[in-house]
Amino acid sequence: MRAPSVVAAVVVTAVAAAAGCAFAKPPWAADDPDAGAGDDVAPDAASPDAARLDAATPDAASPADATIDAAVVAPDAALHDPVGFAPLAGDFGGLAGYLHVPPGLPVGEPRPLVVVLHGCWEDAAVHAANGGWNQLADARGFVTVHAEEASQVQQCFDWWSAEAQAGGGDAAGVVAMIDAAAAAVDVDPDRVYLAGFSSGAALVVDLLAVHPGRFAGAVVDAALPYRGYTGTDVGALGYFFTEHDETPAARAAVMPGPGPYPPVIAIVGTADATVHPSFTRELVDQWTAAQGADQTPEVEGRLDPGHAGHVYREYRDGDGRLLIATVTVDGMAHGYPVAPTGVAPARGGGTAASLPGRPVYGKDVGLWGAYWAAIVLGL
Repeated sequence: MRAPSVVAAVVVTAVAAAAGCAFAKPPWAADDPDAGAGDDVAPDAASPDAARLDAATPDAASPADATIDAAVVAPDAALHDPVGFAPLAGDFGGLAGYLHVPPGLPVGEPRPLVVVLHGCWEDAAVHAANGGWNQLADARGFVTVHAEEASQVQQCFDWWSAEAQAGGGDAAGVVAMIDAAAAAVDVDPDRVYLAGFSSGAALVVDLLAVHPGRFAGAVVDAALPYRGYTGTDVGALGYFFTEHDETPAARAAVMPGPGPYPPVIAIVGTADATVHPSFTRELVDQWTAAQGADQTPEVEGRLDPGHAGHVYREYRDGDGRLLIATVTVDGMAHGYPVAPTGVAPARGGGTAASLPGRPVYGKDVGLWGAYWAAIVLGL
């Protein structure tokens, strides 16, 4: 597994205390000082953390809506046939997979792979259109695979079963997709990433916990801690409305081992009433404690200095390795942040309707989550 690369630094802007959550939190959360990933503590402007943010700056010469720069491809290079969004062949245990190969991708040059998992009441095509991962893949030269779950309740990925949490079920299906993609196109095995929303994010956490050596990192929107609940689909719904009063050490104890685990970028909205921000706080507790770190962020600021409606935090181990980062978006309900009318290169994603009768989960908040997560992870 390759550590995320850091290209340059972005100036940190000290963040004032965010407004209170505009939704009804569960009764237990109101009195919980740790509830929510966006605990509103502004950094001291004189401190080192307030001086620089350890993340890569956008490359103005590579707009997100551009294709791969032809100048980096030899004129006589053999190229993979581009694939817009096509079914991936293979047996994935009831899941479907869809492959995207950018135009201009040379044969024989292994590229990163991002496997994308949708949320409940979504399908792969809707989530692909909204998340913007294919757009980003075209600009940055990586391959994407979009997993789809159509048989479970509400089209949720099964993250809750003991089978999935041990690496079977839907988790095994995703691993099979990775192998199928690697057989179809040149994939760098050290640069396989996961991206998921809601139930897809929860399954991403399962995969990272069970197969840490297979993944270089992940971005999760509205995620859950590993094995916060194990049981049935019906019981999983009740899990969201119960108090989870556990210490970081207790959350770490359910992990398969001490790690190291891949770095995670966890994004959540302060107004998410479906997967409350406190679940992201639980994931931070778990990911840090399992790897011997504390729960104090080493960096606090903004990914985009011009976007005041979010807080970015990094949690690192004693050697400075990124364990987990959080992006807390002010006022965002259950969904993932996009910026379809933003400024290139950080312009992307969409707000297409999800399945009939369901809300749109792509939230135009002026911050493209996939873009900024890719920057932090070195994609």
